[in-house]
Amino acid sequence: MHLLQAVPRCLWVVILLAAVVVLANGSTVKSDDYSETVATFVFRFIRDHKGLKLGVVFGCDQKLLLIYKVLSQLATGGVLTRSVHIDRVGEPRHERYSSTLRQSLEFHQFVLLDMACENAPDVLEQASRYELFNASFHWLIIDKNYNRIVDSDETATDGSLAWPATTKGNTSSENTFHRLAEPVDYGPGADGSIDGGWTDDCNGTLATTTFDLLATMNVSINAELTVARPTDASYRGFTLYDLWNPGFISGGKLKVELLGRYSPADGLVIGRRETTVVRRRNMDGLKLKIMTVVIQKPHQPFERYLTTPQNTHLDSVHRYNYGLMSMLRDFYNFTFVNRRTKSWGYLRNGKFDGMIGALSRREVDLGGSPMYFRQERHRVVSYTTRSFIERPCFIFRHPPRNEAVKNPFLLPFEIIVWYLMVACGSILTLALCCSFFVEDAAAAGGAVDATANNCHNKDTRANISTTHRSHPADGNAGAKCNYKAEKVSKSILLFVGGVCQQGLSEIPHLSSGRCTSFFILLFGYLMYQYYSASIVGTLLMEQPKTIKTLRGLIDSRLTLGIEDIPYSRDYFVRTTDADSLELHRTRIEYYEPRTGRNESHFLPAADGLQLVREGGYAFHVAISAAYRIIRRTFGEREICELSEIDMFPVWSQWMVAIVQKNSPYRDVITYGLRRLNEAGLMQRQRHVWQEPKPKCVRQIAPTDLIVGLDAVVSAFVLLLTGAALAIGVLVLEILCHRLRLARYGL
Repeated sequence: MHLLQAVPRCLWVVILLAAVVVLANGSTVKSDDYSETVATFVFRFIRDHKGLKLGVVFGCDQKLLLIYKVLSQLATGGVLTRSVHIDRVGEPRHERYSSTLRQSLEFHQFVLLDMACENAPDVLEQASRYELFNASFHWLIIDKNYNRIVDSDETATDGSLAWPATTKGNTSSENTFHRLAEPVDYGPGADGSIDGGWTDDCNGTLATTTFDLLATMNVSINAELTVARPTDASYRGFTLYDLWNPGFISGGKLKVELLGRYSPADGLVIGRRETTVVRRRNMDGLKLKIMTVVIQKPHQPFERYLTTPQNTHLDSVHRYNYGLMSMLRDFYNFTFVNRRTKSWGYLRNGKFDGMIGALSRREVDLGGSPMYFRQERHRVVSYTTRSFIERPCFIFRHPPRNEAVKNPFLLPFEIIVWYLMVACGSILTLALCCSFFVEDAAAAGGAVDATANNCHNKDTRANISTTHRSHPADGNAGAKCNYKAEKVSKSILLFVGGVCQQGLSEIPHLSSGRCTSFFILLFGYLMYQYYSASIVGTLLMEQPKTIKTLRGLIDSRLTLGIEDIPYSRDYFVRTTDADSLELHRTRIEYYEPRTGRNESHFLPAADGLQLVREGGYAFHVAISAAYRIIRRTFGEREICELSEIDMFPVWSQWMVAIVQKNSPYRDVITYGLRRLNEAGLMQRQRHVWQEPKPKCVRQIAPTDLIVGLDAVVSAFVLLLTGAALAIGVLVLEILCHRLRLARYGL
């Protein structure tokens, strides 16, 4: 191919001309040559209508001049062409014709074949054997039989389909074109005879025509096969026919429909048509074999189980996809031959089992279940389009965050806020203490020093606090000496009481002290509102969830399990993710020293979710099956506590419908599924077969407001610590008092 592109086009023309001169020795070219008309027609059809830039021309000795002119015009128009001579004797012909085409299957290219060549049927037979009548090769077959143009009638006098007669500048109407474009079945009848009413020539003699030959060959539904029948023996014009078969191997009949016409006067006339898939929607009830994966054991007829929306959590993905395929069955008018299997298809000893194995062996035509993208599968099957997104994930009730409630009284504020509160409290306490010192100094005047050394003398007036002055009956007996330590401790107690909303036991007399007290009360009020609101909010808010990754799940104390389904086991065989492999090795399938046996945590979906409901268990399951079970068995509180963690990558959750490798039905299924998606039918199927995620309708229950011991244990610890400290100080004071008494001999 690269060598072909490197040769200049002008050099190809010279080479081909020399080949014509050499091969024409001993051959006679007819005087009534039609090659110019045919070459122009071929050029217009290939370049203008098909828009192809690459192709193969099969030629023979009888058509040397025609082949030369065709190649010359194509080379002039920038179309790269290979020429294959099919009349050479003494060479093995069995594989040579088809191998020429099979060398470039990845390109769209044209194939030109003249049925007047003796070995033309051999070319068609080899193309049929290797399934080369497909969308990659655009065949243009020039028939050796011809139709006569008749006046305004669909059928000529010889029984063959014909185009209405036209004159220059007068083309057929759109209605006439659509009437003639209806496909006609052409193939073996019930008695083995050929249907279709085609004749060999203008005399009406029945014989094996090109249509008879193609009716016995493996022409596919996506075939680009055009037969050009001359309108007369002089090849002055052509009637074009489009040929296809919904499924030759499945018993389909060849369909022939008028495509257009060509004449030197009118040129190439082809009406506007729909796409190939749309035009070939009617498959006439063709029977296609379809295989569906069913893991559960159905207790009713197989097709009824797939189509009846009961227990939709069982095989939901497969039943969903089968519903889509059933819609395509009605859309394209074909029927099913159902087969079932328990496996999507995994490599076993170098071969695929299950549905993929059946498709690779061509035992079935379509896959009834969607599957994940896998590189090794792509070598044996063809993917169509995405039809479903299956999301398996770990589902578990998130355990309470115990470390978060060890000291809930410190939670409302950040550490910087606590530091600022201590700093501001220290400043306010210091200001209040200074106010008390100034107040006492102003009240005592110069007598402060006199009374300082006589604080135990009841006859001497002491500086009594406001609280004691409010009880004059007590006299000076309740008064305490105003030591500096007393003023400091009193200031601290007043600040703590104000912040804790306990009020002030003593009101300063000076304006500075009152101002300080006011700001202490205001500061305490504001901080108390935020603090108490945060404490109450923690009782009502959802528990914070700290397990958010697969690594967090591995490090947690939860017991892990996985749904026993083939793709879950296959994932651990193929994945290279370190966390997934560690999870499988240490938490799913591992050796338990305490019991002395190997543990395996692969469970059915219903059993695994029941353990999730009981708590302390995380289960990996497909949400298409899980959500329905959760909705039916879980309570509202349990639903609100659920968390989900993905183990599979997001891109690997796409599921696609599959067909045989290089199947002609690939575009058919792809187009049909996209139409279903555009029409909303695919979304409707999801609503039928997949439960939506249960919503958390969180309602405040009486149990939600119950405060457990773990939440307030720090308060009791603080109380007991304070009591122990008070007792210790009391004992110390008693000892000091006794030592003082002993010192004075009392």
